[in-house]
Amino acid sequence: LLLLLCLLPPPAIPGPPPSLEEPREPLLPPSSTADPTAHLLRGHPSAPVRPYSLSLSPEDYRYSPKPRHLRPGRLRRLLGSAFDPFWMATEEPRAGCSGPPGMSCRPAQLTRIKLLAWHCWTPQHPGPPNCAWRQIPYPVVAACKCSC
Repeated sequence: LLLLLCLLPPPAIPGPPPSLEEPREPLLPPSSTADPTAHLLRGHPSAPVRPYSLSLSPEDYRYSPKPRHLRPGRLRRLLGSAFDPFWMATEEPRAGCSGPPGMSCRPAQLTRIKLLAWHCWTPQHPGPPNCAWRQIPYPVVAACKCSC
C-alpha cells in the first residue's frame, strides 16, 4: 500500500475546470530542468527512474539550505510545499553542556541526508507531464561538542 501511495502523484488542488474555448498553456519546466538531458530521468510514465541521473546539474541542488536559512520558519518557506513538515524536526537542541559553566553545545559533525521531492516537467512531445522523485541533499547535525 505504501509503495502504491509513493507512485501516485500528489493530489491536485481543486479549482474551476478549464474553459473549453481557452487553450491550455503547456506547463513550463522549472529552471532546474533546463538541461536537455532532463527527459532522460523517465522517458515514459512506466519507465523506472534512474537515481544516478537525478543529480546531473548543480541547479538540482538549489534547494540545499544555506546556514542562515536553517531557522525553522524560514526553512519551511525555503523547502516549500513539496516537503512534509510532519517528518522534519526543526526544534533547537539544548544549548547547555554538562561540563563547566559557560560552555555551550556546538555542531561537531554534519552529515547530509537526501530528502525526496516530487518533481514534474513537460515532455518533449505533447502529452502529460513527466514526474519523478528528486533527491535533495540536506545537512543534519550528527554530533555535537562542548566549547566556549
